[in-house]
Amino acid sequence: RSELFSRDSQKMHIQGESEDCKGSFKFEEVDFSPKALSDASAKELWEKWGLDQNSYIKRLSFDEFFSEEQKDVFFKDLFSSEIARKALGISTGRNNSWTSVGPLTSYTATDLTATVTNLDFFSKINDLEDPAVVRDKGALVKCFDEFVDGVPLSDELRKMLVMEESEHFEEFSEEERREFIFHIFLRVCMGGGMCQYEN
Repeated sequence: RSELFSRDSQKMHIQGESEDCKGSFKFEEVDFSPKALSDASAKELWEKWGLDQNSYIKRLSFDEFFSEEQKDVFFKDLFSSEIARKALGISTGRNNSWTSVGPLTSYTATDLTATVTNLDFFSKINDLEDPAVVRDKGALVKCFDEFVDGVPLSDELRKMLVMEESEHFEEFSEEERREFIFHIFLRVCMGGGMCQYEN
């Protein structure tokens, strides 16, 4: 079980070296329009699912060359930057309002891999049995509601993704769960406490 959905709208809590990693990364917000939202059908779904009011896409630029050894400095500077903190708002959960990220106190960063770039990565879900996760025609197999961090798990797919007790949790190894595409899939599938999902 993972605490995926908790949030703190006042402070960004990250663990790691903070006092000793002062850097010099400067950030600027870059104005852009996502190509995905220029498509009429994509925009309709974006609004239908409330993503237009409950999410955003931002682009920031920075002025220094980034290397893996600088990640502590990078994150400290990112969440210390007034421009970045203003751009990266956090939902208050009330009336579609947002608040700025609070001052950085510490940080924890998890390294993800991006070796998988094809959705065939998830094809094995279709073959799972006892219980099945997806029916022959693509519908998700329902189950009795269980809750993780206030989010209802109403089907076997959601259970497989976040419940260690699920019969299929280990179908994706720890290494596979560190793939960036897995994290995108996880969040699309899970939504949040007010998610009105479709099969």
